[in-house]
Amino acid sequence: MTVRAKQAKMFVAAVVLAVAAAGGCGGQRSVGGSASPSATVPPDLVKMRGTAADDAGSYELIVDGNRRFRQTLLTGPDAGAYVVWDGKVLLSFDPQSDPKYQRQDNPSQDEFPRATFFYRPGTKEFADMCAAAKRLGTTTLFARTAVRYHCDKVVTAEGSPVEPMDAREIALDEQTGLVLSSGGPDKLTEVTFGPVIAPDTFSTKMPAGGDSPAPGSGPSGPGPAKTEARLRQIATTTTTPIYYLGAEFHGLPLEDAIIFTGDTEAQGDTSLDPGQSLNVGYGSSCSEGSCSSGIEVGAEEIPLGGNIVGCSRLTPIHGVPTVSLAGDSVVLFTGPLAIRVGTTPGDVELAAQAAKELRRVGESAAAGTLPPPPASKLKLIDAACGRRPGEHGPGLYDDPALNPASDGMPAFTVPRLGGGQLRWADYDGKPVVVAAGDVTDVAPAVRRLAKLTSGGKSPTVIGLTWDTVGDKEHPAPTAEIQRKAGHLPVPVGYPATEPAVWLSDAAGIDPSQSGVIGFLDSKGIPSTFLPTDASDAEIRAALRQLH
Repeated sequence: MTVRAKQAKMFVAAVVLAVAAAGGCGGQRSVGGSASPSATVPPDLVKMRGTAADDAGSYELIVDGNRRFRQTLLTGPDAGAYVVWDGKVLLSFDPQSDPKYQRQDNPSQDEFPRATFFYRPGTKEFADMCAAAKRLGTTTLFARTAVRYHCDKVVTAEGSPVEPMDAREIALDEQTGLVLSSGGPDKLTEVTFGPVIAPDTFSTKMPAGGDSPAPGSGPSGPGPAKTEARLRQIATTTTTPIYYLGAEFHGLPLEDAIIFTGDTEAQGDTSLDPGQSLNVGYGSSCSEGSCSSGIEVGAEEIPLGGNIVGCSRLTPIHGVPTVSLAGDSVVLFTGPLAIRVGTTPGDVELAAQAAKELRRVGESAAAGTLPPPPASKLKLIDAACGRRPGEHGPGLYDDPALNPASDGMPAFTVPRLGGGQLRWADYDGKPVVVAAGDVTDVAPAVRRLAKLTSGGKSPTVIGLTWDTVGDKEHPAPTAEIQRKAGHLPVPVGYPATEPAVWLSDAAGIDPSQSGVIGFLDSKGIPSTFLPTDASDAEIRAALRQLH
């Protein structure tokens, strides 16, 4: 059995109670934490044990709300296997597979559907899990008061992503909404609220001596010890400070340090000469003839002008100017250096976390305040990426006549989620903040923006969503997008392919990686672009600039 197959099997066992025997996750699609109980209830840390109906044996499941979990198979043919999900990273162990360990950063919903363990009646998640729910009263389960519900049978049309379900009775813990009984053949045997757990219960760090984090791949470099020695040797050949993240970061081991002359690897070179650059890779792996790093630290002289795509200013790190590039890497400017920290897949938040841990080769602690760049370089940074956090550079084109953003947002009229139409003409002549991209990016973005803009009115907030990976000629039904979006506090249009693509292109942000927030002036011309997962501080700074 492959590790991926084992993950799938364990996932089914882990969440069969959570989805109330729905037969899969086609109708769930909930993101961890979205259905957590309110902060007024006790902490939702729970340890459960149960038996699966498919002769897989018994299992232990420790959940921290809908945020993270650890499941271990205790008995049966796969005893000892486990899966840990920490909200971003999936780690699995299967003693019968090769490799035994597999670690996956930011798996897609298709690869790893997110689990829901806690439900609140009245939410979309609860309605998806229990059709036409009817409250039946209370009972006592595991010394807890549980609320019983009858769920109607669900019959789906052929080809529907929603799984059919038999009529059944379920029971939710009254205080937290935890599913204590799913009405299916799987049974819980023990439930402990507020258990004592080990500090590393939810750790997804690859154990020492663990296998490569990706199936079918192998390390692309010599590993931590040899790479540390190589970096120390290189450091003796140059007065240029060399920075890295230590022997490991975020569970990824130091794999290799490569010197480049231009875009060509200087094989066998152990001295860093003027004009050369150095890349330090973590969690590197190779597959089908190509190699990539989970995290990479590079240092070089980057010429800056007014044509850097997707360059936006971030809060300083180590006291020096810091920017993000295309929403997937972070660059710190110190002295004559531009230190770039990138991730695969792109994750600017993780890159920023890594940048805070930068240390000089030969030192054991993260660097303090770094030397600032020369005044001449600072002017270039300000011109290319903006002066304050949240500001953005001018974009791809030097010539305003060729800049796709120079003429402002193109006119559009599209259907509005919930009914009616969304027309750009209704917002002409006033500043507007527009969140655009896939509905899974736009929905949470407009909810956050509404809280920061007096309910989406100061300035006005709207959303534009489109199917970034589906058939553009035959988009998914509006009802399906409405179900995914849930209640929205501001107008959102769908399918809004042309204007949403315009914003993504103008921002230089890959829509498959992130949605975009455009801060548009009264003429519809963007003053700032941010990815939809930008921090509240960055959004507030962009709002101040727009006003």
